[in-house]
Amino acid sequence: MRIGYGKSDITPPLGVELAGYGYYLARKAEAVLDPLYARAVALEDQSGERALIISCDLLGLNRQIVADIERDAASFGVKPEHIIIVSVHTHTGPACVWHEGCGYPDPAYVSTVAGRIFASAKMALDDLSEVDRLTFSVTALPGKDPAEDAAAGTGRHGFAVASDESGYTFNRALRNGPVDRFARGFVACRRGKQPLSIVSAACHGVFNDRIPLISADWAGAVNRALEARGCCSIVLNGTCGDIDPTRKERAWRDAFAEAVAGVVDAPMRELPLTVRAGQIDWRLHTVAMDGP
Repeated sequence: MRIGYGKSDITPPLGVELAGYGYYLARKAEAVLDPLYARAVALEDQSGERALIISCDLLGLNRQIVADIERDAASFGVKPEHIIIVSVHTHTGPACVWHEGCGYPDPAYVSTVAGRIFASAKMALDDLSEVDRLTFSVTALPGKDPAEDAAAGTGRHGFAVASDESGYTFNRALRNGPVDRFARGFVACRRGKQPLSIVSAACHGVFNDRIPLISADWAGAVNRALEARGCCSIVLNGTCGDIDPTRKERAWRDAFAEAVAGVVDAPMRELPLTVRAGQIDWRLHTVAMDGP
Protein backbone atom coordinates (compact mmCIF):
# COMPACT_ATOMS: atom_id res chain seq x y z
CA MET A 1 0.00 0.00 0.00
CA ARG A 2 1.26 3.45 -0.92
CA ILE A 3 0.02 6.86 0.19
CA GLY A 4 0.93 10.34 -1.01
CA TYR A 5 0.10 13.87 0.13
CA GLY A 6 -0.27 17.21 -1.62
CA LYS A 7 -1.27 20.73 -0.64
CA SER A 8 -1.96 23.73 -2.89
CA ASP A 9 -2.98 27.32 -2.20
CA ILE A 10 -6.52 28.27 -3.29
CA THR A 11 -6.73 31.63 -1.49
CA PRO A 12 -8.82 34.11 -3.53
CA PRO A 13 -7.84 37.74 -4.15
CA LEU A 14 -9.01 40.41 -1.75
CA GLY A 15 -12.30 42.00 -2.69
CA VAL A 16 -14.15 38.76 -3.46
CA GLU A 17 -17.47 38.35 -1.69
CA LEU A 18 -17.42 35.86 1.17
CA ALA A 19 -20.12 33.19 1.28
CA GLY A 20 -22.63 32.48 4.03
CA TYR A 21 -23.97 33.98 7.27
CA GLY A 22 -27.14 35.32 5.66
CA TYR A 23 -28.51 37.03 2.59
CA TYR A 24 -27.32 40.12 0.70
CA LEU A 25 -24.62 41.02 3.21
CA ALA A 26 -22.12 42.17 0.55
CA ARG A 27 -19.34 40.97 2.89
CA LYS A 28 -16.12 41.34 0.90
CA ALA A 29 -12.68 40.08 1.88
CA GLU A 30 -10.50 42.82 3.31
CA ALA A 31 -7.56 40.69 4.48
CA VAL A 32 -6.37 37.10 4.92
CA LEU A 33 -6.65 35.70 8.45
CA ASP A 34 -5.30 32.35 7.25
CA PRO A 35 -4.74 31.09 3.69
CA LEU A 36 -7.09 28.60 2.04
CA TYR A 37 -5.73 25.31 0.75
CA ALA A 38 -6.72 22.21 -1.14
CA ARG A 39 -5.25 19.10 0.45
CA ALA A 40 -5.13 15.71 -1.24
CA VAL A 41 -4.37 12.15 -0.25
CA ALA A 42 -3.52 9.64 -2.98
CA LEU A 43 -3.91 5.91 -2.31
CA GLU A 44 -2.52 3.02 -4.33
CA ASP A 45 -3.05 -0.68 -3.60
CA GLN A 46 -0.84 -3.61 -4.57
CA SER A 47 -2.60 -3.99 -7.91
CA GLY A 48 -1.79 -0.39 -8.85
CA GLU A 49 -5.40 0.82 -8.46
CA ARG A 50 -5.44 4.45 -7.39
CA ALA A 51 -7.83 6.68 -5.45
CA LEU A 52 -7.92 10.29 -4.32
CA ILE A 53 -9.38 12.06 -1.29
CA ILE A 54 -9.42 15.85 -1.68
CA SER A 55 -10.49 18.40 0.92
CA CYS A 56 -10.93 22.08 0.00
CA ASP A 57 -11.08 25.11 2.31
CA LEU A 58 -14.26 26.30 0.60
CA LEU A 59 -18.00 26.42 1.22
CA GLY A 60 -18.70 24.22 -1.78
CA LEU A 61 -17.88 23.45 -5.43
CA ASN A 62 -19.82 23.57 -8.64
CA ARG A 63 -20.25 20.58 -10.95
CA GLN A 64 -17.88 21.91 -13.60
CA ILE A 65 -15.02 22.16 -11.11
CA VAL A 66 -15.61 18.56 -10.04
CA ALA A 67 -15.83 17.39 -13.66
CA ASP A 68 -12.56 19.15 -14.53
CA ILE A 69 -10.77 17.54 -11.58
CA GLU A 70 -12.09 14.10 -12.57
CA ARG A 71 -10.94 14.64 -16.16
CA ASP A 72 -7.43 15.61 -15.09
CA ALA A 73 -7.22 12.72 -12.61
CA ALA A 74 -8.12 10.23 -15.34
CA SER A 75 -4.84 11.01 -17.09
CA PHE A 76 -3.06 9.71 -13.94
CA GLY A 77 -5.03 6.49 -13.85
CA VAL A 78 -7.62 7.53 -11.26
CA LYS A 79 -11.22 6.62 -12.10
CA PRO A 80 -13.98 9.16 -11.26
CA GLU A 81 -15.65 6.65 -8.94
CA HIS A 82 -12.40 6.47 -6.98
CA ILE A 83 -12.35 10.18 -6.14
CA ILE A 84 -13.85 11.83 -3.05
CA ILE A 85 -13.94 15.64 -3.04
CA VAL A 86 -15.21 17.45 0.03
CA SER A 87 -15.31 21.04 1.28
CA VAL A 88 -14.81 22.13 4.88
CA HIS A 89 -17.83 24.48 4.62
CA THR A 90 -16.07 27.60 5.81
CA HIS A 91 -18.20 30.76 5.81
CA THR A 92 -15.11 32.94 5.51
CA GLY A 93 -14.20 31.83 2.01
CA PRO A 94 -15.42 32.64 -1.50
CA ALA A 95 -18.47 31.22 -3.24
CA CYS A 96 -17.85 28.80 -6.11
CA VAL A 97 -21.47 28.00 -6.87
CA TRP A 98 -24.48 30.25 -7.38
CA HIS A 99 -26.55 30.61 -4.20
CA GLU A 100 -28.80 33.66 -4.44
CA GLY A 101 -27.81 36.34 -1.94
CA CYS A 102 -25.27 34.23 -0.04
CA GLY A 103 -22.15 35.48 -1.76
CA TYR A 104 -21.72 35.86 -5.50
CA PRO A 105 -19.01 33.81 -7.27
CA ASP A 106 -16.16 35.73 -8.83
CA PRO A 107 -15.86 34.26 -12.36
CA ALA A 108 -12.16 35.04 -12.69
CA TYR A 109 -11.36 33.23 -9.43
CA VAL A 110 -13.73 30.32 -10.04
CA SER A 111 -12.13 29.67 -13.43
CA THR A 112 -8.82 28.92 -11.63
CA VAL A 113 -10.18 26.70 -8.87
CA ALA A 114 -10.18 23.30 -10.60
CA GLY A 115 -6.57 23.67 -11.70
CA ARG A 116 -5.43 24.87 -8.31
CA ILE A 117 -7.21 22.02 -6.54
CA PHE A 118 -5.85 19.43 -8.95
CA ALA A 119 -2.34 20.71 -8.26
CA SER A 120 -2.69 19.20 -4.77
CA ALA A 121 -3.84 15.88 -6.27
CA LYS A 122 -0.90 15.78 -8.67
CA MET A 123 1.48 16.46 -5.80
CA ALA A 124 -0.09 13.60 -3.84
CA LEU A 125 0.21 11.21 -6.79
CA ASP A 126 3.86 12.20 -7.27
CA ASP A 127 4.45 11.71 -3.52
CA LEU A 128 3.25 8.08 -3.31
CA SER A 129 5.40 6.10 -0.86
CA GLU A 130 5.15 2.83 1.03
CA VAL A 131 3.17 2.73 4.27
CA ASP A 132 4.89 0.93 7.12
CA ARG A 133 2.09 1.33 9.65
CA LEU A 134 -1.55 2.47 9.56
CA THR A 135 -3.47 3.27 12.76
CA PHE A 136 -6.94 4.50 13.71
CA SER A 137 -8.50 6.11 16.78
CA VAL A 138 -11.80 7.64 17.96
CA THR A 139 -12.05 10.15 20.79
CA ALA A 140 -15.06 11.79 22.43
CA LEU A 141 -15.36 15.57 22.23
CA PRO A 142 -16.68 17.59 25.20
CA GLY A 143 -20.45 17.95 25.45
CA LYS A 144 -23.55 16.34 26.85
CA ASP A 145 -25.44 13.75 24.81
CA PRO A 146 -28.68 15.49 23.69
CA ALA A 147 -30.55 12.24 24.35
CA GLU A 148 -29.94 12.71 28.08
CA ASP A 149 -31.67 16.10 28.02
CA ALA A 150 -34.48 14.68 25.91
CA ALA A 151 -35.08 11.84 28.36
CA ALA A 152 -35.02 14.19 31.34
CA GLY A 153 -37.13 16.85 29.66
CA THR A 154 -34.48 19.46 30.44
CA GLY A 155 -33.19 20.19 26.95
CA ARG A 156 -33.02 23.77 25.74
CA HIS A 157 -31.75 23.01 22.26
CA GLY A 158 -33.60 24.81 19.50
CA PHE A 159 -32.89 27.08 16.60
CA ALA A 160 -29.71 29.04 17.48
CA VAL A 161 -30.08 28.25 21.21
CA ALA A 162 -27.45 26.10 22.92
CA SER A 163 -27.91 24.41 26.28
CA ASP A 164 -25.46 25.07 29.11
CA GLU A 165 -23.75 21.70 28.67
CA SER A 166 -23.50 21.57 24.89
CA GLY A 167 -19.72 21.57 24.86
CA TYR A 168 -18.23 23.04 21.70
CA THR A 169 -21.17 22.20 19.43
CA PHE A 170 -24.95 21.82 19.43
CA ASN A 171 -27.76 21.05 17.01
CA ARG A 172 -29.19 24.39 15.95
CA ALA A 173 -32.13 22.94 14.03
CA LEU A 174 -33.79 20.30 16.22
CA ARG A 175 -34.46 20.42 19.93
CA ASN A 176 -32.30 17.67 21.44
CA GLY A 177 -31.25 16.84 17.89
CA PRO A 178 -28.29 14.58 17.09
CA VAL A 179 -24.72 15.80 17.49
CA ASP A 180 -21.68 13.73 16.56
CA ARG A 181 -19.56 13.89 19.71
CA PHE A 182 -16.57 12.09 18.26
CA ALA A 183 -13.41 12.89 16.32
CA ARG A 184 -11.94 10.14 14.20
CA GLY A 185 -8.41 9.93 12.90
CA PHE A 186 -6.06 7.81 10.80
CA VAL A 187 -2.28 8.10 10.86
CA ALA A 188 -0.18 6.56 8.10
CA CYS A 189 3.51 6.19 8.89
CA ARG A 190 5.25 6.45 5.53
CA ARG A 191 8.70 5.21 4.65
CA GLY A 192 11.12 8.14 4.60
CA LYS A 193 8.30 10.73 4.72
CA GLN A 194 6.32 12.68 7.29
CA PRO A 195 3.41 10.78 8.83
CA LEU A 196 0.06 11.59 7.27
CA SER A 197 -3.02 12.25 9.40
CA ILE A 198 -6.62 12.11 8.15
CA VAL A 199 -9.03 13.55 10.73
CA SER A 200 -12.81 13.83 10.67
CA ALA A 201 -15.29 15.76 12.83
CA ALA A 202 -18.61 17.53 12.20
CA CYS A 203 -19.23 21.24 12.78
CA HIS A 204 -20.50 24.20 10.77
CA GLY A 205 -17.58 26.41 9.68
CA VAL A 206 -18.89 29.51 11.47
CA PHE A 207 -16.65 29.94 14.54
CA ASN A 208 -15.23 33.11 12.97
CA ASP A 209 -18.64 34.81 12.75
CA ARG A 210 -19.24 37.61 10.19
CA ILE A 211 -15.71 38.91 9.86
CA PRO A 212 -14.57 40.34 6.47
CA LEU A 213 -11.49 38.10 6.52
CA ILE A 214 -10.51 35.02 4.54
CA SER A 215 -10.14 31.95 6.76
CA ALA A 216 -10.60 28.18 6.73
CA ASP A 217 -12.27 28.47 10.16
CA TRP A 218 -11.91 25.48 12.53
CA ALA A 219 -10.72 23.05 9.85
CA GLY A 220 -7.74 25.30 9.12
CA ALA A 221 -6.97 25.44 12.83
CA VAL A 222 -7.07 21.61 13.02
CA ASN A 223 -4.62 21.34 10.14
CA ARG A 224 -2.28 23.83 11.81
CA ALA A 225 -2.45 21.86 15.06
CA LEU A 226 -1.62 18.62 13.25
CA GLU A 227 1.21 20.24 11.30
CA ALA A 228 2.62 21.47 14.62
CA ARG A 229 2.72 17.79 15.64
CA GLY A 230 4.89 17.03 12.60
CA CYS A 231 2.15 15.53 10.43
CA CYS A 232 0.91 16.20 6.93
CA SER A 233 -2.80 16.63 7.44
CA ILE A 234 -6.23 16.66 5.86
CA VAL A 235 -9.57 17.37 7.54
CA LEU A 236 -12.85 15.82 6.43
CA ASN A 237 -15.90 17.68 7.75
CA GLY A 238 -18.99 15.60 8.45
CA THR A 239 -22.65 16.39 7.77
CA CYS A 240 -22.35 19.71 9.50
CA GLY A 241 -25.01 22.19 8.41
CA ASP A 242 -27.17 21.80 11.52
CA ILE A 243 -24.27 21.53 13.97
CA ASP A 244 -23.15 24.96 15.18
CA PRO A 245 -20.47 26.08 17.63
CA THR A 246 -21.91 27.18 20.95
CA ARG A 247 -19.66 30.25 20.86
CA LYS A 248 -18.60 32.05 17.70
CA GLU A 249 -15.23 33.09 19.05
CA ARG A 250 -11.69 32.57 17.76
CA ALA A 251 -10.47 31.17 21.09
CA TRP A 252 -13.38 28.70 21.11
CA ARG A 253 -12.49 27.73 17.52
CA ASP A 254 -8.89 26.99 18.47
CA ALA A 255 -9.92 24.99 21.56
CA PHE A 256 -12.30 22.88 19.46
CA ALA A 257 -9.59 22.39 16.84
CA GLU A 258 -7.09 21.24 19.45
CA ALA A 259 -9.65 18.76 20.81
CA VAL A 260 -10.21 17.37 17.31
CA ALA A 261 -6.49 17.20 16.52
CA GLY A 262 -5.97 15.40 19.82
CA VAL A 263 -7.40 12.24 18.27
CA VAL A 264 -3.92 11.46 16.91
CA ASP A 265 -2.52 11.60 20.47
CA ALA A 266 -4.96 8.95 21.72
CA PRO A 267 -4.19 5.21 21.84
CA MET A 268 -4.53 3.94 18.29
CA ARG A 269 -5.54 0.60 16.80
CA GLU A 270 -3.32 -0.86 14.09
CA LEU A 271 -5.01 -1.58 10.76
CA PRO A 272 -4.09 -3.90 7.89
CA LEU A 273 -2.35 -2.23 4.97
CA THR A 274 -5.20 -2.62 2.53
CA VAL A 275 -7.51 -0.24 0.66
CA ARG A 276 -11.25 -0.93 0.74
CA ALA A 277 -14.13 1.37 -0.13
CA GLY A 278 -17.90 1.32 -0.37
CA GLN A 279 -20.83 3.54 -1.23
CA ILE A 280 -24.16 4.14 0.46
CA ASP A 281 -26.94 5.75 -1.55
CA TRP A 282 -28.82 8.08 0.78
CA ARG A 283 -31.24 10.95 0.30
CA LEU A 284 -31.23 13.76 2.84
CA HIS A 285 -34.58 15.46 3.38
CA THR A 286 -35.12 19.04 4.51
CA VAL A 287 -36.40 19.22 8.08
CA ALA A 288 -38.41 22.16 9.41
CA MET A 289 -36.50 23.99 12.19
CA ASP A 290 -37.94 24.30 15.67
CA GLY A 291 -38.25 27.68 17.30
CA PRO A 292 -36.12 28.58 20.32
